Amino acid sequence: MFHSTSELANRIPIEKEKSPISEDSETYDCDMCDSGGWTSETEIEVHKHMKHKQEMLHLLYQDSDELCEICLKKFDSSDDLKKHIKSEHLLSSEDAVRVERELFICDICQAFFFNKKQLAVHIVHCHIDIKKIECARCNRTIPVKNLWFHYIHHNIQSVATCEICFLKCKDRKALKEHIFTHSKYFHCEICQYQTKKEDLFNNHIQLRHKRNFSNLPTYNNIDIYFYPTSYTKKLSRTSHFRGLMLSNDFRVCILCREIFNNLVKMQMHIYEHVMGNEIIENKYQCMCGEVFSNKVLLKQHVFQLKGNHGPKH
Repeated sequence: MFHSTSELANRIPIEKEKSPISEDSETYDCDMCDSGGWTSETEIEVHKHMKHKQEMLHLLYQDSDELCEICLKKFDSSDDLKKHIKSEHLLSSEDAVRVERELFICDICQAFFFNKKQLAVHIVHCHIDIKKIECARCNRTIPVKNLWFHYIHHNIQSVATCEICFLKCKDRKALKEHIFTHSKYFHCEICQYQTKKEDLFNNHIQLRHKRNFSNLPTYNNIDIYFYPTSYTKKLSRTSHFRGLMLSNDFRVCILCREIFNNLVKMQMHIYEHVMGNEIIENKYQCMCGEVFSNKVLLKQHVFQLKGNHGPKH
């Protein structure tokens, strides 16, 4: 692993016929040029961001329904793209109705994380000026300026590192297999119901926290219930500090983690939640005085500004 992207960009890839690596060691090739012999997929990703940035930006701004705007992979159909985003980026099954992992979302930049401690690291690293932070892997308190090198020690910056437990896998294929050794998360953030069975959880959400309407009610402030609320096209970073930035019109309900890639359906879904449970009328107040309409939003706020923050009793 390299200390900086410039070091990696200037490295000469190992020529396969002259490689000192054993025959059993796997090497990787860049899919945008003829360079090969890279020893990890992380090296390739950094190489592409350094040497093929303009090509990648051109791909990103193409008007294509079959291009994943997160990793810039092309697919044969929009259905294949949906399966890819759910499995590769949301760490869920290809046919998942909702995200099958516990989610932690930064309400400043709307980045997604699958580990609560890593969200805390992200907030300190990217948004708040604090000198020290607890490492999400080893729980040691270290200076923020040393985070990058500390994470290199843990291999957290590798693209083949699990975003849930930070286990470093051999490559992305092995990582995908590892992800599903983690139990799926079926915990209701609205009422704290939990189960180990997906069908029971889906039935609970449908029966307990939804209500159908023949006519949509009028309520304008629905964007606080799903993330991301807006999109800005930009190249994703190979850094776990940045988190996952959803794209391709994908959105996730902050209350039940249901996945949508249609804004109208997302809005109707939120109406069912809000009106079915009268969330609008409930008020949850933080000790700092800020008021929220549900416990999930309050929890996000308290976690982001932890310290003297907490629910007001």
